[in-house]
Amino acid sequence: MNPHLSLNKKCSRLLNLGAILICAMAFMPMARAANILFYNFENQTMPTTVVDVSGSGNNGTFDVVGGATQPTFTNSPVYAGTGAGNFNGPNTLWQIVQVSNTINYTGDFTISLFLNPSALADAGHFTSLFSNGSNGNTDFFAFMINDGKLLWYHPGTVSAAGTLSINLNQWNQLAIVKNSTTNTFQMYVNGVADTSGSDGAIATNNTSYIGFGGFGGGVSFGINGYLDNVQVFNTALTQSEVQALAVVPEPSTIAMLGFGGIGGLMLVLRGRRGKV
Repeated sequence: MNPHLSLNKKCSRLLNLGAILICAMAFMPMARAANILFYNFENQTMPTTVVDVSGSGNNGTFDVVGGATQPTFTNSPVYAGTGAGNFNGPNTLWQIVQVSNTINYTGDFTISLFLNPSALADAGHFTSLFSNGSNGNTDFFAFMINDGKLLWYHPGTVSAAGTLSINLNQWNQLAIVKNSTTNTFQMYVNGVADTSGSDGAIATNNTSYIGFGGFGGGVSFGINGYLDNVQVFNTALTQSEVQALAVVPEPSTIAMLGFGGIGGLMLVLRGRRGKV
């Protein structure tokens, strides 16, 4: 028997066993963080519904207001996978109405998304990336862009502008982390810490809708460009955890075991989605 062949077989078996163990660890429940909303815009054929692939059941249906133009889905450009949302400018207001679970924003949370803008609203207007509820209600907040930079708006509590520029015609990871214990917030642009500050608690859970691209009003502009991988976590992620969301685009499978308290370890399984 060829000793090298025998050794190769043994190594192959060990590698297969290792892959199984890694996959098992990858799909263990996160002890600290849960991805409670994930819109990756995959396998969408009509601009009427959006599927939450986090497993939390926060699927939504589209509604547009004020005579706005309905956005569409595209397979190019995309940040990851095979789909992204295509928005065509100031006339696009995209509201995603939740039809299943409500999302608890009264505690810690993190919102992360990827934006590839063709243009940005001027200083006198706002582009709403992710808004919750209706302006004037106790559940309302808006994660926006104003004059090419991020803006966190929580009425009656804080309106804080970022300092880092958002790049045109390329993918930008934009994130907001809300810590309810310290009553603070932290914004990030491409994993780099932007403006932070004090902020009060969100008074109530989401009871109405999540809005992309605008929340109504004469100063609200729609997104002009592409949106991908919109995620909400039920914890205040660290900077390294926010950065890890952008490390390896899909279809690779990323298991951030650091979320479970395992020393910040991140295992990256490079393979097609749905396969081990």
